[in-house]
Amino acid sequence: TMTETQVIYIYAASTVDPNCTIETSFEVIIQHVKADDPADVISCGNYTLPSLSPDNYYYAQPGGPSNNVNPVTPETIISSSTTLYVYTESNERIPCSDENELKITIATIPVANPVPVSLTTVCDEDGKNDGITLFDLTQLNATILGTQTSSNYKLQYFETQNDALTENNPIVSTYLKKVYAKLSNTIAADCF
Repeated sequence: TMTETQVIYIYAASTVDPNCTIETSFEVIIQHVKADDPADVISCGNYTLPSLSPDNYYYAQPGGPSNNVNPVTPETIISSSTTLYVYTESNERIPCSDENELKITIATIPVANPVPVSLTTVCDEDGKNDGITLFDLTQLNATILGTQTSSNYKLQYFETQNDALTENNPIVSTYLKKVYAKLSNTIAADCF
């Protein structure tokens, strides 16, 4: 197995009289071509294609320009999940090429639907008659999710906005009058 360009020599000699010999050589040229290999992407809402190394191009189909398709340009905004192919080709007499697959997954931005006041108004029935009662926040899940599929999203409640942003100290019930609901996409934690 050859991994680098090298000269191969051929020598032939006859086994009869007169003893004749001949020698020749040829060069085997090994071209090293390596396409950029970006990591697969999970993005919230959309994704902007970054620049590639020189002579590397994005294509929507495998095989690069052999499919008579134009490259997808860097800075193109991708708004739905897709697979692109990063292709490069040598500019030698005999062109060599390399290609890598790039999977781009676009997570849907969740919408936390508003909760009507009628769902957050309850009677104080804990026997203390002090105007304070424990409220079960999970009874608001269906309203906040609306028509979104619950398996695609994570809904949590927090006492402070900072706790919601850092996802610290989630709660399911509270005595507070104000809480923070955080609805995030399960495939992209930063998509909320």
